[in-house]
Amino acid sequence: MRNWCIKVVPNPIDIDKFRPQNKNYARDKFKIPIQSKVIAYGSIDGLSDLRKGGDLLIKTLEKICESDINLTIIIFGKDKKFKIKNNSKIKIIYSGLIFNEENLSLIYSAADLMIVPSRQESFGQTASEAMSCGTPVIAYNTSGLIDIVDNNENGFLIDQYDHNEMANRIIKFLNQKEKLLKFGENARKKALKEWSYKIVSD
Repeated sequence: MRNWCIKVVPNPIDIDKFRPQNKNYARDKFKIPIQSKVIAYGSIDGLSDLRKGGDLLIKTLEKICESDINLTIIIFGKDKKFKIKNNSKIKIIYSGLIFNEENLSLIYSAADLMIVPSRQESFGQTASEAMSCGTPVIAYNTSGLIDIVDNNENGFLIDQYDHNEMANRIIKFLNQKEKLLKFGENARKKALKEWSYKIVSD
């Protein structure tokens, strides 16, 4: 089959709905502290779906707790509240299931970084939606996420499933303001170039 013509058609995104929005306004909407570093995580089944890496997320957050970073995480999907060992710094906000794309866009815009710790993704819609909103993504180097995140350009791909390295990279990245902004710009550019309905339909 090596001589066949093979083309990959990605899932399209409404780039007008999933767009960068004012970060302060977005944080106020969800009562997120303005001065906090913010990451987002989302899954329809919340933290209970092992394919989406909810357990890996918890391990990552527990590692982050060892640092002195002022962090807020907003989690959308079915609620499954959990406690982080030795948690004194991380504020957790549960937004529940989000059915309104405008509100979902605001969550992505409120975050400095989207974390996608999935073990399996056919494409990774939350990653591409976040990037369309100008939010960089950190994920494991696996499955469909490889086609979404360009490592060290609009986010980072971490070796499977090294939650310690994931935590270290998150801490370091959140303290690099200029890099966050640049990666966010690159993320939006990729969405416009590859995932709009016009581009995909053509």
